[in-house]
Amino acid sequence: IVDNTLLEQLAEKNNNLKLLTNKLPKLRTELSESINNIVLKYRDEINKILKKLNTNFTIGFDDLKFNTAEPSCDLLLKINNKQIKQNNRITDIYETETIGNALSEGDKTALAFAFFIAKMQNDDKLQEKIIIFDDPMCSLDKNRKSETINQIINFIDKTSSILVLSHDSYFLEKILNKFESAKTKVLGILHN
Repeated sequence: IVDNTLLEQLAEKNNNLKLLTNKLPKLRTELSESINNIVLKYRDEINKILKKLNTNFTIGFDDLKFNTAEPSCDLLLKINNKQIKQNNRITDIYETETIGNALSEGDKTALAFAFFIAKMQNDDKLQEKIIIFDDPMCSLDKNRKSETINQIINFIDKTSSILVLSHDSYFLEKILNKFESAKTKVLGILHN
């Protein structure tokens, strides 16, 4: 004896599976477009910040992978319009120019800072956050120090609080002079 209810449920589940399977290509295309838009937005914002920091390089992203458990992409770096490859193999570190060995410490600091600023600029809950800048001046030249100060100042009215830590008293004085706010508090730690 065959139970018609079970057969009907099986047919319904089969129809649902076919509908979902038919939607999958469209959903993958929409996801791909969405990821591309986000990546392009971040790339453009990071490159604007890098330009303000007077770097001679730009970044891009390649090989977007979103079908895996963890979405990922490869970082592309152009120095003076020459593309530098991302290569994580130990044997190639000294043989070719890679992202790891093509940037100075100041360039690496500027790149990390640009990524951080771009992320903060796109945070919907920024007003609820406390931003901590931990010695952002490390290895930066005068122009980059000045632009770093400007980038930090841009967050004054956009966050709950900003905490700036540094060993550079000149930098801290410049930041303090630009804040000019009744809400500004200064804590200095002196070590004898």
